[in-house]
Amino acid sequence: MVIYKYRGGVFLLNRIFLREDNIKYEDDNKCRDKLKIGVISTTYGAGNSLVAMAIAQSISEKSSVAFVEICNSDKVLVFDMVGMDKRFAGRTFTDAFENSNPVYKTVLNMDSNINWILRKPENIRRGTYKPVPDLKLCSIVNNAKEDVIVCDIDYSMIDSFVIEEMDFLIVVIDPSPKKLLMGYKNLGKLKFMKSKGKRVMMVVNKFGNGVNLPELNYFLGMREYMKIPVLDENEFLKMEYNCKLPYEYLPLKDMLYKNIKEIEKKIFASL
Repeated sequence: MVIYKYRGGVFLLNRIFLREDNIKYEDDNKCRDKLKIGVISTTYGAGNSLVAMAIAQSISEKSSVAFVEICNSDKVLVFDMVGMDKRFAGRTFTDAFENSNPVYKTVLNMDSNINWILRKPENIRRGTYKPVPDLKLCSIVNNAKEDVIVCDIDYSMIDSFVIEEMDFLIVVIDPSPKKLLMGYKNLGKLKFMKSKGKRVMMVVNKFGNGVNLPELNYFLGMREYMKIPVLDENEFLKMEYNCKLPYEYLPLKDMLYKNIKEIEKKIFASL
């Protein structure tokens, strides 16, 4: 039974999180310089948060990783998606975006070998959330102490200065005609960045048998891009209800692992 609690003006979903593994990996392959990887979609609902989390988990097996959520809308994404309130039960989760302390490198929300720099939902749900200036977003990203910074960037932030801070951009594309048309303008901006020398990788998410490949290639103006298969929605729901990260839930890890590992290899090969 799902039980809803009401506390301090906020509804809480009573999910159960069981930690099955708390392995700390030896960091024997650290990057010498900080690497900033941005994961952005062309429109909403393309799945960039899931892709960003999977990439962060994959890289965290050999390097120290921070995951930074870059979003100035009134949406709450990652914190609620994976049940961070349950994962940090009995521990303090610091919201760098609400913290007036300018020393952002002190933010340390370690869980599953990743430092999670996310917005907490309380102020957003109460309607008191204020957009974070670009300068502060850039400071949060640049002052994270980890070797690799994976940024989950909302599509609405495409004109933010924080995009310029990224060493590598992964563009997540939903292949449905509706989403392609909605994201056409943003796709053009990202392709322009690539033409000017920005390291950009196009990734078509939710790729399945229903995709008309010739039409997709024509619309994108390219044939070379990475693909991530369409995932079983039931498995995704099970991941959320059990407060798991993508690689902690084996059915999803099995579906994602090969493609995410290939993306990771291409990122590091381009540096």
